[in-house]
Amino acid sequence: MPECQAFGCKNHQGERGGKGKSFFPIPNPRKHPEKRQLAEMWLHKIGTGHTVKKFNFGPRKLVCEDHFEKSCYVEDIRAKILGCQPRKRLKDDAVPTIFVHRKPAVNLKRLERCTKRSAKKELHHLLRPQEKLSEKLTGPVQEQQTWSTSPTPDIDNEPIDFEEPSSRSVETQTENSFFNMTTTDCQTEETRLPPKSAAVVLLDHSYCSKVEGDPVCPETHQQQIEETDIQECPLEDDDGHEGVEMFEFVDDERSDPTYYPEPEFPITAANELPTTGQVVHEKKFIVFESALDQLFDRIKCEFCDSSVIGIKKHSVGSGLLVTLSCIDGQVLKWASQPVEGKMPLGNLLCAAATMFSGLTYQRLKSFASFLNLAFFSAPVYNQIQRNFLIPEVNSFWSAHQNDIIESLQGVPVDLAGDGRCDSPGYNAKYCSYSLMDVNSEKIVDLELVQCSETGSSVRMEAEAFQRSFKRVPDDLKLNVARFASDRHTSIRKICRTEFSDVPFMVLFTEL
Repeated sequence: MPECQAFGCKNHQGERGGKGKSFFPIPNPRKHPEKRQLAEMWLHKIGTGHTVKKFNFGPRKLVCEDHFEKSCYVEDIRAKILGCQPRKRLKDDAVPTIFVHRKPAVNLKRLERCTKRSAKKELHHLLRPQEKLSEKLTGPVQEQQTWSTSPTPDIDNEPIDFEEPSSRSVETQTENSFFNMTTTDCQTEETRLPPKSAAVVLLDHSYCSKVEGDPVCPETHQQQIEETDIQECPLEDDDGHEGVEMFEFVDDERSDPTYYPEPEFPITAANELPTTGQVVHEKKFIVFESALDQLFDRIKCEFCDSSVIGIKKHSVGSGLLVTLSCIDGQVLKWASQPVEGKMPLGNLLCAAATMFSGLTYQRLKSFASFLNLAFFSAPVYNQIQRNFLIPEVNSFWSAHQNDIIESLQGVPVDLAGDGRCDSPGYNAKYCSYSLMDVNSEKIVDLELVQCSETGSSVRMEAEAFQRSFKRVPDDLKLNVARFASDRHTSIRKICRTEFSDVPFMVLFTEL
């Protein structure tokens, strides 16, 4: 069953958690070029690290309904009127945005740096002698209004004249403090700033905003700040400024829903697929797991040059997929084999070598089991054989047979035939019958018959001969001069009754 392509999602169509859920195909820019930008946004959101050039689009590349908001679906008016379950259909510009299964990466480096700065600041304040307040708060309350989420240096507090309200709530400080006087955020419910006190405020992060011109009230400006969803985080400069208290570790770019990198993603893709000739003819080696671990321990992140702290290994048949994570939260992926879609090409080559060498899967599986070598299962082998190997063999045989038939056109052909069963005696299941040109010693035609088609294993060779010999003059258009076979009674009878115009010869030795 197709699975959801979103990173970390385990929903399968029609199975377990995916039963009863709707699945939607990823937009295919090869069929619909106008949806290329939409496809890039889908691939970026699902977090698998693929690009449009390398992703293998198809009808089985799906994303489940758990990753779409309600506003992404087309409203079904008919279902609302009838009171039935609406059919979920995506809008043309819908993009998956919900990924509750994905855990945010914790920036350990930033956390350690912030902890050190906070400890240094506390120690500095504890070691300073206690100082008395140089001024007492008397008369009208002096207030100053600022809206900045960044740390500000110590400045002299200048009083701002306010209109005397009828009533107000005031907060004052009466205890000695170890800290220098700094600007404080204080707001009264009835107080408004006069027009001349409107100030220009610049924020020291990528979401900086500018307030100037008309007078603003504290309540209105506070709402503007809340709408920008600003997170407090320390500055990463080396100018000696101490950072403010850390509330939440959020990457500015990842927290912005409108952020979208154009060409590349922070996650590296798997090995690029080489050409077919390189994959087949290049050397392969057996590598021990301990040797790989020694290699992974020495790897540095290609983005931030930090050490790798997390290693996850996933075996896919004879292939190995390794996911590495560094201290800074970057993710690297490495595959031991070239990957086409989701199948390592080593699985395809192992299955082809097994079939073309005449071995059986059980023999090769026993060899791998004794060696403790990672290997694919029997259903995978049968699937590869059915979908790739057998069609390729049939295509090669058809092309080879056409070349032989073209070389024999217009000349008398002497044919010899014989059958071979998969096991001796009366319990054979398959029989393969071959016709060979005696002069060129090339196989002209062959036929495979199963025991269930004839009802008895004894009749299989005669049935295979009859089918193959009928094709020679009718389909292959060959002029048969003579035919030779062994002393099979059923074949001799068929030659006398159905092919009496062709001289029949008996071979006393097997072909």
